[in-house]
Amino acid sequence: MAHTTHTDALFLEHTDIMPGTVLEGEGLLSRPDVIDRLRSLGTKCVVVTGRASSRANGALPDTLASLTAAGVEYRVFDAVEENPSRATVLSCAEEMRDFAPDFLLGVGGGSPIDCCKAVGMALLGRYPVDTPGSTAVPTIVAIPTTAGTGTEVTQYAIVSEPEGKASIAAKVFPVLSLIDATYQCAMPLGITISTAVDALTHSVESLLCVKSDEASEECAWEGVRLFGLCLPELMEARRQGGLTPTMKTVAYRKALCYCSSLGGLAIARTGTSLPHGLGYKLTELYGARHGESTGFFHPHYLRLCRDMNSSSQDRVDRILTLVLQGTGVSLHDGPDMLDSFTSMMQALLPTPPALSQQDIQAMVALVPPSKLTQHPEPVGSKVVSDLYTSLV
Repeated sequence: MAHTTHTDALFLEHTDIMPGTVLEGEGLLSRPDVIDRLRSLGTKCVVVTGRASSRANGALPDTLASLTAAGVEYRVFDAVEENPSRATVLSCAEEMRDFAPDFLLGVGGGSPIDCCKAVGMALLGRYPVDTPGSTAVPTIVAIPTTAGTGTEVTQYAIVSEPEGKASIAAKVFPVLSLIDATYQCAMPLGITISTAVDALTHSVESLLCVKSDEASEECAWEGVRLFGLCLPELMEARRQGGLTPTMKTVAYRKALCYCSSLGGLAIARTGTSLPHGLGYKLTELYGARHGESTGFFHPHYLRLCRDMNSSSQDRVDRILTLVLQGTGVSLHDGPDMLDSFTSMMQALLPTPPALSQQDIQAMVALVPPSKLTQHPEPVGSKVVSDLYTSLV
């Protein structure tokens, strides 16, 4: 399976990106040093999670046992939906306000952890409307049970607002992130693929972003490499229609966790770019999973970037070489690699939502301007329209 020595070192090297502590390992929540860390954060904790999966995979019971061992009193909010809404955030904050927690702990995929960050901001009076001049941020612990969003190492928290998906105003990095891949070994195939593709898109978009720098690139290139090592099993599982034996191993899931966190570190530095801005609308309007909705655009996006100039062409070709390294396709011709990448994404992902020209025109106007400015060259409505049209 993937070599991770270099990856381990990256977490130590890049505290300049993620100021908190990231720990990884099997049985992490029962370790005395982890229990001591939780004890040091206070005596009262709100645990934010989803309705079922964190119980089924064992993460929630282990979390509560760890808090009990630390002597921490806790309350559990377990009603977070996929793509958490403002209403859910405010409901949790209202329910927990009198409890007055010292810290909050998000356990689950990106949605519960993002919701946890937003709830913490609401308890400080900084969400949904920020308090001018306030710099207070909540103390957050993240225990991810999927490998895709990278929220365990980023400052972002995406909430479904009435006007669309948006990130909370403040930068809320977890002070402690605990990654145990054993909770992911039985993750269903569809979620595994969607989250893995999400992790890839973070690294790719960071590499092709105007804010890309040496620190972000070191993480992003390693994230792309690890995805390439994991890709053959994803393809085989899609062909078989279920998880392969390798995908049920801790070693394989650990590689995907690293891929996710490295992509997260990269976008913590740079942010995401065009495909994420477009993909949000497919999630909001059509219910597509986030990783899928972003991944749909990447074949055409890489072609767009490759055609910009020789520098971006070299960068895209290197991305494709790393992604396709274990697939057996020729790695010597850029256009051929793009065709292979396109075929791979089409095989991995479901069919995109059916879009009419009227749908496309409406969504073009809704793409966040901040995503347009992340692209290395000026982007107008025609480019955005072409990216949406590429799905038809």
